[in-house]
Amino acid sequence: MAECVYPLEIENLELDAIKLGDTPYGRGVFASKKIKGGMPIGKIEGEFHPDKKYDSEYAMTFNDGALEPEEPYRFVNHSCEPNCELVELVVADQNSGKVFHELWIYALNDIKRGEQLTLDYAWPYTDAIECQCGSPNCRGWIVAANEVEKVVAKKGLGSRAAKENPDDSAPIKKTRKKAVKKAVVKAEEDKKATVKKTVAKKTTAKKAVVKKTVTKKAVAKKTVAKKSTAKKTVAKKKASK
Repeated sequence: MAECVYPLEIENLELDAIKLGDTPYGRGVFASKKIKGGMPIGKIEGEFHPDKKYDSEYAMTFNDGALEPEEPYRFVNHSCEPNCELVELVVADQNSGKVFHELWIYALNDIKRGEQLTLDYAWPYTDAIECQCGSPNCRGWIVAANEVEKVVAKKGLGSRAAKENPDDSAPIKKTRKKAVKKAVVKAEEDKKATVKKTVAKKTTAKKAVVKKTVTKKAVAKKTVAKKSTAKKTVAKKKASK
């Protein structure tokens, strides 16, 4: 979750350009007009729980605790490719100097009228459930991106299994096992590729430093040669006298 300090002028913006609607997996929040990327959409109201362990179906992490959100934003659904994010604002009252926290929902990119607002829930793998967001890069589970491998290794591909196995007659269990192995191998390859790129980058940087050093020495050599020429010129003048 992002965190930033924002002045109270935010209240003067036109907000809550949303409406509730139905989705294949329950209620959802939709844009009632076009929303520009990077702009605040609305403040999330609700009951604050200072207990970090507080949990519920809709709870949102907030201010060293959790917020039990009220309608309409309690119905913002998950997507593995979200168009919104939660932002914790540390708001300062310019008159009293009092500082307090607010939880807002912001647009990550331009949202069309009628488009559903979504967030990346980023749940730990222990709480993961199958995802139905339908995005091209769906993780198969509602889970944090950095914990996909854990949940896939433990529970299989989730909703991604159908994409990997279009033939309904094939044994799902066998397909999942093969796909999990494939996913783990790919993760390892990506990790090695990242390390390789980092090493290559460091090597390139090292070569660049060496090249600069050599160039510097070459410049120094030219300077010495120039001084030597000047010395010869002086000697020549003395000899002509």
